[in-house]
Amino acid sequence: MFAWQHTSSAGGVDKHLKYTESVPLPDQPPGSVLVKVLRTSLNPVDYKMHEIPLLHRFIGHPASLGGDFVGRVVESSGMAGFESGDLVVGKLRPLKKHGTLAEYITVMPDRKEPMVKVDEPGAFRKLDELAGIPTAGTTALRSLKGVPTGGRVFINGGSGGTGMYGVQIAKHMGLEVVVTCSARNEAFVRGLGADEVIDYTKVNVVDALKESVRRAGRKFDRIIDNVGSNPDIYWNTPAYLIDAGLFIIVGAPVAASSFFNLMKIFCWPRILGGGKNDVRVLWTPPVADELKEVADLMLDGKIRTEMESFPLEQVPDAVRRMKSGRTTGKIVVKMSD
Repeated sequence: MFAWQHTSSAGGVDKHLKYTESVPLPDQPPGSVLVKVLRTSLNPVDYKMHEIPLLHRFIGHPASLGGDFVGRVVESSGMAGFESGDLVVGKLRPLKKHGTLAEYITVMPDRKEPMVKVDEPGAFRKLDELAGIPTAGTTALRSLKGVPTGGRVFINGGSGGTGMYGVQIAKHMGLEVVVTCSARNEAFVRGLGADEVIDYTKVNVVDALKESVRRAGRKFDRIIDNVGSNPDIYWNTPAYLIDAGLFIIVGAPVAASSFFNLMKIFCWPRILGGGKNDVRVLWTPPVADELKEVADLMLDGKIRTEMESFPLEQVPDAVRRMKSGRTTGKIVVKMSD
């Protein structure tokens, strides 16, 4: 099969990606499903995991990046619910040697690799859009669970993949949505349904949140941080998050400062000035029911995927675009027809 692979990540994994057409098919253990990849979407975790030296050693080489996919079942190895020819959407577990930037992958649905069948022909017309949802869409859904209808949510980072789905799912749930993004993406997030936009490049986000609460006359029911670069947003939550409100951490830079900020948030006692609101980090993988719920929302036209699409031969460019941190929506790679 063909695949984009790397044997090193020194100086950035994108510098070491090589295309080859002589890669052996991945192993097919009992309970696995062999899938031909039609589309894959990239997530920051895909390259970040491979660029952490300690983790990089455990992956094995040569390796392929990627976890999210839309594909077609080739062989099901007796796995109930899947047959040859089924169109499926799913997610591989992190740190897997054979990722989705390859012609074929093996999926273990019973081992934390959720995969669901989607009905054609509607799904086939939305291959690119469906490819974006396994990580970002399910994370957005999970981050909003439990917010009552009519509630207010603040999404820090509204124009990226998770933020894009978060805005749409929140509006589908009947919530009021405030987001941050730069001025160039304001029209985009408003088109998704955002009620209020804070330009983080021009104003202090903490001050803007306090002002938003003053104008609305009520605090936020939940705060979802997809960026993780401004810890002041958490330390000032009593000013704009209800006492029972959750602070959800979705994303953060891979840096020592981010690690220490997280440790401070979780370990500093409240009695000594620590945070007043409960914090939850969304790092567990999605489950099939969540993936099915988001896929149904997309196929029903309730949500959509804004994306930048790359052909197979431009995979290194796609990875570099993801690493730039300036993407709008999702990065999707067309692997096969």
